Amino acid sequence: MLLPDGGERFIRGTAEMNYDDAGAPDMLTGSLQDVTSDIEQERALREALSEAERANTAKSDFLAVMSHELRTPMNGLLGMLGAVEATPLDGRQREQIRIARTRAEALLAILNDVLDMSKIEAGRMELEEQSFELCPLVASAVYLYPESARAEGVTLTAQV
Repeated sequence: MLLPDGGERFIRGTAEMNYDDAGAPDMLTGSLQDVTSDIEQERALREALSEAERANTAKSDFLAVMSHELRTPMNGLLGMLGAVEATPLDGRQREQIRIARTRAEALLAILNDVLDMSKIEAGRMELEEQSFELCPLVASAVYLYPESARAEGVTLTAQV
């Protein structure tokens, strides 16, 4: 319903026709209800949903860009660790480089997981079937977190 001041109201109407004994229309009864606030709330909810979807898309795009930007220096770090590892090192230095490489590879795996999550959210995830060795994978996962587990008073072990 358009109002004289140019505003609008949304009205929901119901009606029922009563008939006399001869079957002719006798009386029309009904009601009108102002549902403007319901319509406005529905519009506000749709707008909020749309805004939330835009924010989620922006977050996914940001995660994808950041994970790409972080992976480049991480790959450089891994390359440098490999170069240092190829030089003459004593046993202690070699172990330190191995630990640094393992931690850097773990961080790169996390960055890849973040990128995968953003791909999943964007509906662009592509699955790939790949064989792997289970025992070394489990051992490397256990090897990464002994200090964290010990700090929490937890013994970390694995059995395959």
